[in-house]
Amino acid sequence: MRPTAPSASAIAGLVSGRSPGGARTQAPPDLVTERLVLRELRVSDAAAVAAGAGDRRVAAYLIQVPSPYPIALARRWVAHRIEWWHHGRGVTFAVTLSHEPDVLLGTVSLRRYARDRRAELGYWLAQPVWGRGLATEAARAVVDFGFRSLGLVRIYAQVLADNRASLHVLDKLGMVNEGTKRRHIRKGRRLHDVVFYGLLRTEWSA
Repeated sequence: MRPTAPSASAIAGLVSGRSPGGARTQAPPDLVTERLVLRELRVSDAAAVAAGAGDRRVAAYLIQVPSPYPIALARRWVAHRIEWWHHGRGVTFAVTLSHEPDVLLGTVSLRRYARDRRAELGYWLAQPVWGRGLATEAARAVVDFGFRSLGLVRIYAQVLADNRASLHVLDKLGMVNEGTKRRHIRKGRRLHDVVFYGLLRTEWSA
């Protein structure tokens, strides 16, 4: 059955639902867009993560992802990202097409720093679905979720300077180029410039 978008009140209830010990007691809501369902990661997604993110054409633009990507490492990554939500550290969604919600095409995430009311946006998509505007569609839904339902004041992203497609996504989201840290990250045998983008709640329009 095709997932339906939760109401704003349902989302608020899910976000605030915690056990007496402070951990979240429910899964994150599905986010439904025109073409996509952004759903909770599953342990069974590890193989698709390893294959998609580990593709050298994708991993070349991801700061901390090796190529090839060992399946055991992908399993640990998925388990860790599932724990984020339950401990209030953020959320990682599987990006799927609305008619194939079990097939992971990539991920989109917010790494949350609750005290500062900010989160870092991250995303990747498997190479076969590049060039279709899916990254922008997924990232926009998650930015809206972060400001509307997580009480964030600032969302930011950091991108390798030669990742022109990702820079274009952030421009389309209305994020502000906040500058470049030169020779900031080692990837492979090179030191890369990293471009920082940010968006404040007062600048965001849903």
